[in-house]
Amino acid sequence: MRNGLGAIGRGLWWISALLCLVTSTHLTAAEINAPQVFLDGIHYHVTAELDEASDQPVLLRIGQQHYESDQSGQTRLFSDVVLSDRGNVTLELIANDQVLAATEAPVIPAWISILPPLVAIGM
Repeated sequence: MRNGLGAIGRGLWWISALLCLVTSTHLTAAEINAPQVFLDGIHYHVTAELDEASDQPVLLRIGQQHYESDQSGQTRLFSDVVLSDRGNVTLELIANDQVLAATEAPVIPAWISILPPLVAIGM
């Protein structure tokens, strides 16, 4: 009886390990291509690469904002992405209420982008 329960326990452990592996590979089934730093108030185009071509709707969620893709297929384009929050934001790629990929990026004031040329001119 004990050997039978041990075999069932080992079987359940392997099944749960396999499910974790399948789930984790499914969640990394996409890649978000976004700038490393966002400037607030500037319009960006963000792309996402899916592992498989699909016609299902895919959303890009940044905080409370949602952006719909302009395309279908394996490469998705999200146009006119504008961020106004400062600090780090999380970009999440969502399909069927599941997060396919996520990444973080800082948002800084746009005026900071002119500092490097001004410092170079001043040198």
